Amino acid sequence: MQKKTNLSLHEFAKMYLFHPLQIYDTVWHEKAGITLGSDGLRIKSEDLLKIGELLLNKGIYKGETFFDSSWLDEATKPHYKSYMMGSYGYHFWSYI
Repeated sequence: MQKKTNLSLHEFAKMYLFHPLQIYDTVWHEKAGITLGSDGLRIKSEDLLKIGELLLNKGIYKGETFFDSSWLDEATKPHYKSYMMGSYGYHFWSYI
């Protein structure tokens, strides 16, 4: 039986997103040991650009596939109407 490991959101992001994108200088605030997924991430501007390029290229960065483009389509479409104008997808803000 495989040992179950509990990773924080920040540790998971480092392992599967940040380090493969060569992003190493990150700080993500926690409260009571839980990474605040909605805010508190600090990364350099040039590293944020890498994430932007990954999204613009629908999951592909420098020839490596990070996620299927169909996931991005689903994640960015409106799922929840906000109290103001616009909607949210899966943590993506949408003005549709």
